[in-house]
Amino acid sequence: MMIADALKAMQRPVSGLNTSSPRNGGGTVYRRTPGSLPTYVNSAKKVLLLRAACDDDNNIAQHLELVFEGDTVVPWSSFYYETERYMEAYRAVSLQTVEHPVALHGVVKSKRSPVIDGRSTNVINLHIPKYAADSDDATHGISVEASIWADDADWFDGIEEDSEVVILGMGNAKAAKRRPAREPGKHRFSEFTTHKLNFTLSLKAQIAKVPKGC
Repeated sequence: MMIADALKAMQRPVSGLNTSSPRNGGGTVYRRTPGSLPTYVNSAKKVLLLRAACDDDNNIAQHLELVFEGDTVVPWSSFYYETERYMEAYRAVSLQTVEHPVALHGVVKSKRSPVIDGRSTNVINLHIPKYAADSDDATHGISVEASIWADDADWFDGIEEDSEVVILGMGNAKAAKRRPAREPGKHRFSEFTTHKLNFTLSLKAQIAKVPKGC
């Protein structure tokens, strides 16, 4: 089921969180009910609640598992990505054969309303994590830029530059080409690649501003 279908189904009343008995590996399984995402993760705000629980008790983060369509078991670390793990998120989205939503945490770098092919849209770009050296070429730096797209500008109300946000959705990974450094000799790397990880919102609930102090 695509994220849009699942989130639309979420608008109907759904049953509470179903917690099965612990798996053999000791993890707790939060199972989804038909036609919805797991209760804890059917909105970005609920991702924040679950993240808070993981912050309070490290055992939860280590053993928590989410179960999606077809009994696809996803550990918390493969679902929730902080800024420094964008490259891991990019690779996971690029390589996964069974689609499931992921959550990204980040800080807003820019908010724009571009016109693309004659159509107005809205985009938030998150700050790019530090470039890491290519394992095959130490002069080549690689990173990932995450962007959040929405047709409705109101869905980004209250979110400005430097706002902390969490996004929930189906990512779309787009590989980029290497480019030379704009100012040769100024940086550690002589060439850079900035891959793209795009999220297109189907519902406003897929994005949430992180309250200060969280």
